[in-house]
Amino acid sequence: ELSLRRALQKATSQSDSWFALGRALESQGLLAPAADAYQQAVDRQPANPAFHTTLARTLLSLGRFDQAWLENEWRLKSRPGAGPHRGRAPFTHSLDFSGKVVRLLAEPALADTFQFLRFAALIRATAKSVHLICPPGIAPLFRRSPGLDQINPTESDQIHPDLTCHLMSLPLTCGTRTDT
Repeated sequence: ELSLRRALQKATSQSDSWFALGRALESQGLLAPAADAYQQAVDRQPANPAFHTTLARTLLSLGRFDQAWLENEWRLKSRPGAGPHRGRAPFTHSLDFSGKVVRLLAEPALADTFQFLRFAALIRATAKSVHLICPPGIAPLFRRSPGLDQINPTESDQIHPDLTCHLMSLPLTCGTRTDT
């Protein structure tokens, strides 16, 4: 940590050094200073998804959800085929699911899919229908999940969604905060 701080005194524009400092601070359990260092890395290299997603994880640990969920969207930039160009329905960060057919996309990590699938029931309260797209091997695990009208192991031409959302984007989409 000390050598990184010395290097940064000489060249404060080094995004990789700020990121490495963040890692060193985080490994010591110093999350707030680590988040500050990660933010410095993001400020110096704003197009780097790894910097944003690492900042997001740290902000989540600190309970700073508003900024964390926004930063977390950068995970999609590092995942091939996950961005807004996939599928026919627009991706959304809208709170209005009223009367709409909503397509939810499972996350690559099974634990994340389980964690964020709980939002399906909240969406289904106003949506016309909610469909989950997930790998065939895990589709049976979600048969009894509240809020799902249909589980599709692959994208189907039979579904004509009005909106599409990744499961891990739902906290941002639904405006999740510590008091909700």
